Amino acid sequence: MKNSKTKHDVIAAKHSVDKFHTSNFINAISCQCSSFTIILPTTVNDIVNSFLLTRFFMIKYLLIWVTKS
Repeated sequence: MKNSKTKHDVIAAKHSVDKFHTSNFINAISCQCSSFTIILPTTVNDIVNSFLLTRFFMIKYLLIWVTKS
């Protein structure tokens, strides 16, 4: 019984993280669309998340670029 609850917690946590990243990404896009080039994170948590997100997209972009050339 304990195992299934833990599994459910993990799924719930992952879902909330995905939702958070999606909303962050949408906010970043809308910020850039309204001529803000710099996204200003409010808390340390936001700074860490935006850094990880940026790094993730940079790595993804680099992989695409490397495989294309």
